[in-house]
Amino acid sequence: MIRTPIALSLLVALSGLVVACSSVSDDVASGEDDYRVKPKDSENWANLTIALPTGSCLPGNTCTRPLGTNPSIQLDGSNVAIGATTRVRPGDHVIAANGGTKKITLSAGQQRTFVLPVARSKCTATALGTVPQTDFGKTVTLTNAVCPTTVLGSSAPATPVLATSAVDPYYSAGCGQVLTKFGTPGTACSLYAPYTVYGLRINGGECLSVTPINAQTACNAAVANDWSWAKISASSGSLLATDQAFVPDTYSVTIDGATKTFKLDEGDLTDVPLTLPALGTVPNVFTTKLSFVEARELPSAGLSTTISSSCAGDRNYTVAPNAQGTLELKAFAAPGCVYTLSAGGRTAELTQTSTNTFKIHRLDVDDVEVQRENGSVYNQRGTYELFFNGARVVGPLPTNTGIDVLPGTYELVISYSTADGAKTQRQTFTL
Repeated sequence: MIRTPIALSLLVALSGLVVACSSVSDDVASGEDDYRVKPKDSENWANLTIALPTGSCLPGNTCTRPLGTNPSIQLDGSNVAIGATTRVRPGDHVIAANGGTKKITLSAGQQRTFVLPVARSKCTATALGTVPQTDFGKTVTLTNAVCPTTVLGSSAPATPVLATSAVDPYYSAGCGQVLTKFGTPGTACSLYAPYTVYGLRINGGECLSVTPINAQTACNAAVANDWSWAKISASSGSLLATDQAFVPDTYSVTIDGATKTFKLDEGDLTDVPLTLPALGTVPNVFTTKLSFVEARELPSAGLSTTISSSCAGDRNYTVAPNAQGTLELKAFAAPGCVYTLSAGGRTAELTQTSTNTFKIHRLDVDDVEVQRENGSVYNQRGTYELFFNGARVVGPLPTNTGIDVLPGTYELVISYSTADGAKTQRQTFTL
């Protein structure tokens, strides 16, 4: 057979066509009834794992420092488990734990392990001072401040990662009453005017309390893709004597009105040393000396010698009926209170800036000895009254008893009866 140039050229051209067709055979399958396209795309998200530091583990597991309570960890408002890997979009995300929040930024394809800091309180009590023994007045007790259990983070609350289609706004605390999603077609922002937003749910996750904001204002901002208003409200966390999980931050606790701060970095496993100061002060002590001049020969008439305070709750002191010699009594100075010595119907205010010294005299009054005309004698029971500066301070009391009295000049009036009728004796004496 003879091949002409034209036939050879046509053969080459057809060969090229076959080659060209084979280059697209992976994407297009052709046939009488088949034309198939196989498009492809890719995702490049980040993977985040929230972990505990080495040596820490969840309660019930074996490690050197297990957590005291199971932590509640949220990622963008949804609960996540310790050790579980969560696939998330690149960008900003919020981790919340124990009342604190931490914003982290993840890049495409990043494999990120975020290690929560773990801490426990270690409270040490300051040594208490010595409290002197006292006999009356104020009771002073020294104690230590209580080890704090509440902690506050110092960082500004983080802005949660939001998408308009995934956010449910709520107009009651605790996400109890839901509003129509912002940006819903046919729902103008003006319809939200009477309401206030208190909480959000993102992707149906945990309720996030936000700083309260007028719902119309929030809606206008959200429609404009401005979510800067949606800040998670600050809340307190727990700092206990057992290990607790936190997010990295600088924290503060309050001890007896004073603020103490400490810093937790990612991956910390630490004790937080806290000193508990002594509470209360020991006032100055003053002394009251009571000197009993005469012996007590007759039973007491029931009128006790006492030291009392004008302040409710203070201790009073009652002198024993058989007291003798000198009694030294101690008390804490309390300028707002008046301490008073009472004896024999009279009173004396105690000074709290120096030593008080009092002489306590004894007045014993026997029954009246009555002698008859034949020389026989009998004792007649009567009563007696004691007057000071013309005013009766004691009585009437039965004879054959005694009372304590302060120094001074007194008039003693004894009343009794004999066969001759009622009689009275008066005498003045100075002690």
